Amino acid sequence: MFVLPCKYDYRSPIVESVNSIQSLHPDEKIVIVDSGSDDKSYYEKVDAKILDVSNPYRLLGALKNAYRKYPKEEYYILMHDSVCLKKPIQSFIDNLNQFKALMHFTLPFHSLNNDIRSEYIFWMNQTLQTIDYPNKRNEYVSNDYISGVFGTMGIYSNDFVQLLDQKGVLDNVKAETFNQGQFSERLMGYICHCEGIDIKSSIDGDAYLKWQDIQNDNLEYMKKLLLSR
Repeated sequence: MFVLPCKYDYRSPIVESVNSIQSLHPDEKIVIVDSGSDDKSYYEKVDAKILDVSNPYRLLGALKNAYRKYPKEEYYILMHDSVCLKKPIQSFIDNLNQFKALMHFTLPFHSLNNDIRSEYIFWMNQTLQTIDYPNKRNEYVSNDYISGVFGTMGIYSNDFVQLLDQKGVLDNVKAETFNQGQFSERLMGYICHCEGIDIKSSIDGDAYLKWQDIQNDNLEYMKKLLLSR
């Protein structure tokens, strides 16, 4: 199952995104979790199941809603509504263990803008108090090592989603703003680190090293439109 959160506006390529999935994975279910779009005209333009739930919590909120509605899917492929597939990812699905990131990044703490570093520490500290993972500040504020899941996008096995649910992640991770979306990328990297999951073997590689490839549509498996939402 593909799961896409959507806060639709005139820039959103949701129709193209759905079409790209259908052309490469014609037998897959596609679920769109609406994020309180003011303009819902896209409902009639896409051939997908739509959960009209006004999800405020970005991708992990979409994952929660999709999992609650469809708890027995073998896997959940979580993507932005601003991503179009360019090649099938079936080989990664077939070889899935727990989780496979679409892209990852490895950056030190000081790569965050100065004006949001304290906000990041506060958000991580508050969030880790509500989920069942250790609050090791020296690891998520390290200038040597912070790996994140780009956009929190990836292929989540049912077992991994169940684990995230049991540990309170689905109910308690609140990424409402653009900044908190960035923080949740690092949180998911931290969770994967705690679970012993190597995210560095991601499908399209290191987003930091491939930033120009993202901007110039030179990735192998996906096209990402940068909307800064």
